[in-house]
Amino acid sequence: MAVVRAELGRAPIEGAPSLFVIGITERTSNFELNDIMEHRGIRYAVRIGIASQQWRVAIYPPGGSPKERTILGTFEYAEITARSMINFWLKRFPLKKAKP
Repeated sequence: MAVVRAELGRAPIEGAPSLFVIGITERTSNFELNDIMEHRGIRYAVRIGIASQQWRVAIYPPGGSPKERTILGTFEYAEITARSMINFWLKRFPLKKAKP
């Protein structure tokens, strides 16, 4: 999805025409692979949100769709929340242990 933003700026010299600034960005996904961490065999990611002290947490359970949540607080609190989400998921759906 491409986002286009235009801003009307003030001219540096009185009487000169105004300038338009157009920024085009494309977001392919909210979470990149290099941001992935792991807890108890489940991958998770913590990314900064759009507001101050806002974080976006996602867990990636095997064979399921990602579970996401927005957190307000510190980065450490967001990590604790992600691990808590994983622990809750593992209580409901325990991972099968590999046979030796």
